[in-house]
Amino acid sequence: MPRTTNTPPSPIIDCDIHNTFRSARDLLPYLAEPWRSRYADAGLGYPGTGYYSEVGVMRRDATGPNSAPPGSDPRFVAQHLLDTYGIQAGILNGGNILGISLLTDPDYAAALASAYNDWLIDTWLSADTRYFGSLVIAVQDAELAAREIKRLGSHPRIVQVLMASGARDPYGHRRYHPIYAAAEQLGLPVAIHP
Repeated sequence: MPRTTNTPPSPIIDCDIHNTFRSARDLLPYLAEPWRSRYADAGLGYPGTGYYSEVGVMRRDATGPNSAPPGSDPRFVAQHLLDTYGIQAGILNGGNILGISLLTDPDYAAALASAYNDWLIDTWLSADTRYFGSLVIAVQDAELAAREIKRLGSHPRIVQVLMASGARDPYGHRRYHPIYAAAEQLGLPVAIHP
């Protein structure tokens, strides 16, 4: 049966846009020493996952201008995703940074999370008002993660706290309570992404 009311259509929100860096060097200006040198030398330091997808984890069809990595150009994503499909809001979920919760060094992981979050605000949230950010945290040290939530969680375009699905302990463990308390204090939902 066709719609008979004059209700406007609901807005379209893409809740899982995987933004990434054009180059690993994009994160360097946001890192202090000793993390800057470590990142410049070894990158994120993820163990291999063996995951394979025909279109690529970051979708080859989303490759940007001048062969920019998929999801690395805010204006290209806005034009080819938000504009094309009439999406009013897109939530950025930090494509290549989510695995930091699997790193063994909690201080390095927390430094990477902070650097990424600052880069997200500077590079993506400033590029288009339809972008909203997920505050990425490293869960190895809940106190450091809570500090990061308190540092940036009140930004008007940060809409959730994002944790990777992999962690040392199940997320119901009390060691994560400081994370949940900080998110609750700022009225932010906590999302988990594989």
